Amino acid sequence: MRDAADYLSRIKALIVFFRVEEQVHVIKYSFHWQSPDGRLRKRWDNAADHPEVPTSPPHVHYDEETNVAPCEPVTTEEVLAIIAIEITNQEL
Repeated sequence: MRDAADYLSRIKALIVFFRVEEQVHVIKYSFHWQSPDGRLRKRWDNAADHPEVPTSPPHVHYDEETNVAPCEPVTTEEVLAIIAIEITNQEL
């Protein structure tokens, strides 16, 4: 049986946006998911620091800072849904 600590996570979010009338425009985002001991699980961001990634600027880091993969832009809701699925799959 897994200990409850196995499922603990820390999530840090940074979203820079502006609003024009009823439209919200996201300029920059970063969703950083890590274990309680500080290990990176995933970070989704749109910093223009990985031009080699086909979807650049959006990309995702996983397991280590140097592991980078393409991804489409994500919302807060999408990130939380992905995390919920991955935590659920860990239980199996």
